[in-house]
Amino acid sequence: MRKKGIEAANEHAQTARYEQIVQDLSAEVARARAVLNASRRVAQNTPIQLEAARAAEQQATARYRTGLGNISDVAEAQRLVTQAEIDDSLARLGIWRALLGVAASQGDITEFLKKASR
Repeated sequence: MRKKGIEAANEHAQTARYEQIVQDLSAEVARARAVLNASRRVAQNTPIQLEAARAAEQQATARYRTGLGNISDVAEAQRLVTQAEIDDSLARLGIWRALLGVAASQGDITEFLKKASR
């Protein structure tokens, strides 16, 4: 009788452990998907910011060429274009990282590797 009780307790402990692992993995997948969604939202805005920075740089250059602006305005506009390009690249990289995070949390990166190799 005592051995049955020990085995029942062990089985209950293993079941609880299994359920905890399933819950932890589900939470990890949910976190990874949330990061992916946030990365996609950020990446939607960076092309707009890049376009605006390029337009401002063209305007600053045009003002400088006509004598209405100074070289520091052009340099600042170029710096902003460079920063916007960096931000856009980082946003796209963030999506790839998030896609990898989702795939890893699901335990299979095969589909991610297929997408990355295209």
